[in-house]
Amino acid sequence: MAGKQQKTDNSKFISIAGNNSKYSDLTTEGKAIVIDIINKCAGKKGYQKEKVYYVLFNCTEISRDRVKYWLQYYYGKTSGDSAPTEDTVRKFLTITKQLSASLVIANTKGIKLFKTSKDGHYYPTTVQKYQIDKLYNDGGSAQELIEVLQRMIDDAK
Repeated sequence: MAGKQQKTDNSKFISIAGNNSKYSDLTTEGKAIVIDIINKCAGKKGYQKEKVYYVLFNCTEISRDRVKYWLQYYYGKTSGDSAPTEDTVRKFLTITKQLSASLVIANTKGIKLFKTSKDGHYYPTTVQKYQIDKLYNDGGSAQELIEVLQRMIDDAK
């Protein structure tokens, strides 16, 4: 006979996260916390960082049912992913609880968890960043990089 399901309030993390719904919105420090918790809790198999963050961000209340719901939702919207097993749900429950607490503590300590954007500034997409990196790695000059960046800014206006 199973005991009463435990529920953990995740509202503190959600209020800190704001509109930062994607793993890519995290700073290097924020990503390091996510990776550390996954490595500590997931065992050899590990889990996708993006999936873990997705479940954490969407669970207003961390409970077995809510974690399972968001894992199934993620499974439904992404191809190539496997349906969550009961073992996966249990591990995700542990990971999300610890991750929520760790990120709230880190924020309290003044660690910058999310990238901040400035009004009026243009930020390249991941595809555009790849193009810039490729140009740089292929030996592009500073002038060529500036031209590409200026075109991206102009196209965004």
